Amino acid sequence: GRNNHFSAEELTHWWGKPVVLFDIDCRDFERFWRNQYQTSDGFFCSFLGASSQQPLFHIDMFICLAGHNAEGAEIYVIGEPVRGFPLKDCSADVQAHIDYIIDTTRGLINQLIEQLEEQLADLGRTCEIVRNPLPLVYYDAYNKKKKLKTRCFAFATSNNVLTEVYTDPSNPQQSVKRVVLPSYGYDSDYSDRKSNYKDTPYGNWTQMKTFDDAKEKIWSALGFEVIVLKRNFHSFAKDLGALNCLVNCIERT
Repeated sequence: GRNNHFSAEELTHWWGKPVVLFDIDCRDFERFWRNQYQTSDGFFCSFLGASSQQPLFHIDMFICLAGHNAEGAEIYVIGEPVRGFPLKDCSADVQAHIDYIIDTTRGLINQLIEQLEEQLADLGRTCEIVRNPLPLVYYDAYNKKKKLKTRCFAFATSNNVLTEVYTDPSNPQQSVKRVVLPSYGYDSDYSDRKSNYKDTPYGNWTQMKTFDDAKEKIWSALGFEVIVLKRNFHSFAKDLGALNCLVNCIERT
């Protein structure tokens, strides 16, 4: 993301390795979403994850590494913002907020990709960019005390994953490639349930299985053994994370 404290040279010296340093100005987008906006359907809308430093709150929400391809190019799997729900009788002002989030985030990520390709080229490295769906979803709630209906938009990230690429110690000619993915379309029909701390239903998100299937195919095509955790990760997406954020303190043994 945008870095006003260190140069790429300073960070390279610190890490002992060449550093790719992005300079994406997201401040207008982040400032806009510091507030909630009431729409014609009565909801106060907000967007979770806006950052002044980079397209989304943390870089592993929209980008992950996938080893190298047959030509030796580095593979980056990068989210492509899309709408994760159908528009049913959606008013113009609600759709405008949805479009603003998706279009702006897509544009910021595309800027990042351009900088990534340019800086890798300067280092004499090549890359392959693979896009995977980054669905926008929303979570409704009712604040009894304030008598407010709120709607929080967030991205159900498919990039916050666990990947491993290594040479099999027992067979040096064999490369092991494995990825563990979160999912959002399993066990996600809340139509008849209500949260234990809010009194509005979450709705049915089983249509997200379409995106779960798509990301599984993308990683399989990259030669990975794919493990999909068929559990509901929506609560983690709302808190700006998913699988990688849950296990970032686990030590490999």
